[in-house]
Parts: sequence; structure tokens; C-alpha cells
Amino acid sequence: MGKNETPPSSKKKTKLATFKAGRLAQRALAFTKDVLDQLGPRKSGSLAALEAAELIKKELEATCDSVESQQIPIDSKINVRLFALIVYAYPAIVLLCLIGLPYLGIIISASVLWFGFETFGRYVPRYLAPSEMGVNVHGVIEPAKAAESTIVFTAHHDSAPIERFEKKKALVPLGLVAGAALLSLLQTGVELTQLRLFRPNFPPVLSFLLGLGLLGGFYYVRTLRDYYTEEVAPGAGDNLISVGILTALAHHFKAEPLSRTRVILASFDGEEIFLQGSAAWYEAHEEELEGAVVLNFDSIFSPEHLVFLERDANATLTLSKPLARKCVHIARSMGYEASSLSIPILGGATDAASAARIGLEATTLTASSWSDGVYHTKDDTLEAIDPASVERSIGIAIRLAELIESNQLWDDEPPIDEEKKREEPENPNLIFSKLTRR
Repeated sequence: MGKNETPPSSKKKTKLATFKAGRLAQRALAFTKDVLDQLGPRKSGSLAALEAAELIKKELEATCDSVESQQIPIDSKINVRLFALIVYAYPAIVLLCLIGLPYLGIIISASVLWFGFETFGRYVPRYLAPSEMGVNVHGVIEPAKAAESTIVFTAHHDSAPIERFEKKKALVPLGLVAGAALLSLLQTGVELTQLRLFRPNFPPVLSFLLGLGLLGGFYYVRTLRDYYTEEVAPGAGDNLISVGILTALAHHFKAEPLSRTRVILASFDGEEIFLQGSAAWYEAHEEELEGAVVLNFDSIFSPEHLVFLERDANATLTLSKPLARKCVHIARSMGYEASSLSIPILGGATDAASAARIGLEATTLTASSWSDGVYHTKDDTLEAIDPASVERSIGIAIRLAELIESNQLWDDEPPIDEEKKREEPENPNLIFSKLTRR
């Protein structure tokens, strides 16, 4: 036998695992189709999302030792609140400069920029005004013996509203506020040095230009209040198939329970509007999840694009790099190409961010062509999902649980061969040919 040849026993085991994952993938796809046929798109906090949670609960009750639902208040307007805020804040800041009160303009602009960065940058929504009710669902499969470790598999069952504009246009309002903030700072400097930039009767040309800029900026921001259309994506690959994967994993671990590892399977509402569901769930279960390992599934479409995230929330939040790279090793050991990368700026966020914020080892498995994918569009249907991506995701998840069960998760891996090293940049980031919709 050559040194690179796989032993016969290993080949047999791999074929058996692939067959098992294939059958589970068909189960996941069947569940996804059933929910789509019954409910269609599932906007966060909508009746369809609530009914989806009920279907997920019933499915988990057939396999899990215990199943719980968690009602969560959903602020369905948080995703457009910044635009609405800037409609009033931007002209107010400019006018405060013109009437000689730039100090107030600085305060307002700083508050708006902070709110925008926290909510749209870090995905930590502030000052929620709940208008709907959502539901998280999770099931628990206890080990045969006393639990010594916990693995958490997560996904979300809500689907995204379809955007009217490209993502980069959403940055323009923040740019306008930043410009108005700079104007306020300059005017403050002038005031402090007793040099008056704007006098009570400033030149007509300057008045015209300032007025034109003010009206133009106001009009542009006003149009962005309609950033989202009334349509909601079907959400098959983003992210109902991931929920199907959870239900398939539940069947597997019910049939073949682990000895010392507790398995938790959780599906969240409100992911598409700044992770509201997962944030509430992790906050409620923080103590019992101490030491858990979390694998989140999001946008499972293509087997050629297996990626485990090392950073999340527009690259502002560190996930578990060791876990992401361990999952890459698992995938490659099974013959699958995979990478561990950072989500880029404007890449949005996944529910793994909520797990990382309470100190858990967490990563997200995504399998999508992010630059030209169909997620967040009306084409996100069952036909867009390659069954091989589902099969590979399930196989990796089972193998990850087995490593935790055998207490081998953090064992040293053999070095990646030189060719693989050359393929991966030192500071990897997901590369987009255009700005993503996520």
C-alpha cells in the first residue's frame, strides 16, 4: 500500500458515512419542501414564521428528549429605522450649523453614527420597539450517560425581505451625516477661535449651494426609507434547508445517541433583522450553555463553496478560529474542499455572532457563492439547493459531534499540505465581486 493510499477499512467507513449523510440529506430536503409548500416566505415575526416554528417543534418532538419554544418580541422596523432617523437628523445638523449651534450638531451626528455602527455594523440593535412576536424553538437529545459536553447546532427559519437598492447605497446616509458632522466640527473650531465662518447675511451663492446640498441629501435619504420592497424571499437555502438539517441531525442522534455529549438543536426567528431571535435565546440560556461548542448553518446552496467563518458581523466580531479551522480539517478529511474565512464588511452577520458574544466556541458553516448567489432574492427556492451541499454539511456536523464525544476536538491536526497553504491567504477574508445583499 502506498503511503498516500487510504486503508480499505477507512474507505468502507467513509462510504458508509456518506450513505448515511445522503439519506439524512433527503430527509432534510423533504422537510424543507413540506414547509415551503405549506407556508411559503416567512418574514420575521409574521404568522408564517410562527407557523413554521410550530412545524419545527412538532418535528423535533418526534426525536428529542425535550423541546421548548421561546416567545420573543420582534422589532420589524429596526432595519429601516436608521434611514427614518437620518431623514430628520441630517437636515437638523446642517441647520444647526447655519444658525450658529454646531455643538448641538456634533452631539446629534455622533449619536446617529454610533447608532448606525452598533446596529448596522456590529449587529447589536439598540432601542428596540417591538411590534410583532416571534418564536424560537429548540430540542435537546440527552446522552446515554451523564453529560460531560454539549454541542449546539443552530439555524434560523425566517426569510429575508427583498432589497430594492444595492447595499452600497445604504452607506450614503451615513456618509451625509459624517459630512454634516465634519461641518459641525469645523464650525465649532471657527466659533472657538472667534472667527465667524457664517455670518447672519452670508453670500447668496453660498446660500444657494448649501440649500441645494441640503435638499438633495434630504431627498436621497427619503428615498431610502423604501429600501425594502414588500416582497419576501422564499428562503429555501437561506435558511430553511438549514432547519431541515437540524431535523435530520435530530433523527440521527436519536437513533445513534452519544454517550457523554448533549446535543441541542435550535432554530431562531428574527435573524434577518439583526439577530434578534438568537440574541434573546443565548441570553436566556447562557448559564446552561457554558462550555458548549456551536455550529451554525446559514445559506446552504453549493458544495463547492464550503466556508467556516472566523469573523462575523461585518468582520467586527471574532468567532472561534480554532473551531473553524478544525471544521476545515474535518471537511478535507472527508474529501471535501473547504476554507475558514472572515465575513467581509457589508457581509452582514449570522447567528454564530450571538453565541460568540456570550463566550462560546462558535462558527458558521455557509455554502454559497456570496458574490452572485440567489439568497435574499425571489430565486431562493428549493431548486437552487444542490443536495450535495446538504449531504456534506450533515456529514461534517456528525463528525464534529463524534470528535467532541471522544474528547479529540482540540487534538493537534496534521499540517495542511503546502499546496493548501499557498491557496489560503494569511489573513483570509471572503472576497466579493460585488457588494453582498446579506
